[in-house]
Amino acid sequence: MMGKHRFAPKLYYELSLDRLVPQDHLLRQISAAIDFSFIYPLARSYYSHTGQPSVDPIILFKTLLVGYLYGITSERRLMREIQVNMAYRWFLGYDLDETILDHSVLTKARARFGMEVFERFFKHSIELCQGAGLLAEGPVYVDTTLVQAAASMDSLRERDESFRPPLPIREYVHRLYTENAPSPQAEPVPCPAPPVAAPQRPGADARVPPRYRKMRPDGHRRKANNELVSRTDPEATVVSRRGFDMHLAYKAHIAVAGAKGHVITAALATTGAKPDEHLLKQMLLYHSKLTNLPVKEVVADAKYGTMANYELLDKTGMTAFIPPRQRMRGPGGIWGSDRFRYLREQDVFLCPAGVTMKRFAHRASTRRVSYRITPGACRGCQFKEQCTPTGQDRTISRFFD
Repeated sequence: MMGKHRFAPKLYYELSLDRLVPQDHLLRQISAAIDFSFIYPLARSYYSHTGQPSVDPIILFKTLLVGYLYGITSERRLMREIQVNMAYRWFLGYDLDETILDHSVLTKARARFGMEVFERFFKHSIELCQGAGLLAEGPVYVDTTLVQAAASMDSLRERDESFRPPLPIREYVHRLYTENAPSPQAEPVPCPAPPVAAPQRPGADARVPPRYRKMRPDGHRRKANNELVSRTDPEATVVSRRGFDMHLAYKAHIAVAGAKGHVITAALATTGAKPDEHLLKQMLLYHSKLTNLPVKEVVADAKYGTMANYELLDKTGMTAFIPPRQRMRGPGGIWGSDRFRYLREQDVFLCPAGVTMKRFAHRASTRRVSYRITPGACRGCQFKEQCTPTGQDRTISRFFD
């Protein structure tokens, strides 16, 4: 016989919140392993010794920890989830009939404490890992991950026009001459020709909405993060990765260490447009500061394989397990640096056709020296299609070191 369940709410229940939370739940394991009373000394200086009792600071930190563990970035949503989740209630110490905090309490607490208190909280968690034998001297692994912002690409708008002249310089000068006729006595001044807009390739950025296309209407290349900003999350930046649609994101830069590489020893959040390699030194300094352990070996992917990073690690005595950043074949299969030979004595390069390439630029900012082929030599070269299909004079660079 098929049964039918009819729900009939009771006026009174005999149950225990503790019995409703599984014994192997993650929050039970955390609660058994960590004594959160260390939070009181961290927060005590931010409270007055008189007045009404505040919300227990342990509850505030535990609430934010729940949000981090379960990926709930919205404080409004976090409090709604705590309202209905029995494991969250048990972890925070709220019984079934108790009222949950308003989300604004978290906002005020973050503003009151600032970053320093949360960094000390993070440092103490690392000390607990060290005390448990999970962290010792060894390789430090550095990498980044994209964190999608809680904002839609449709929220993008032009940045405040008052901070950017509305016309390019040449067009402004052209209008200045044409719209302000000289007086009859004045000698006529020739008017400079307006710039010719570069034609946009048909179909370019066809799948990208007009407001954040790479090409502006005037034919010049648009830099989305310089010209556009999200009205709902101004600090998020536009990120495009192979295999993923364009979206607004942040970057989490992370250092990991330990016998099995399980302990996060440093973390830093930036905009999604921040280059990973520029923060290697800062991440290693954070690691040493928070763990009091020296860094002897650094492991990272090829994004970090820059000359500046190799030089830094060499000077500080750290061993780098980082593949060099080499592009043996350029975009579209164009021949890369492996096809060119450097002659140190003459300080020149030889191109694949044996033509000399001489120094033409010295860039101190990127510590590079650039070399260029004899003007016009590439146009009739037998290797033109593989080396420079456009026929432009080929260039190549080397690092100072």
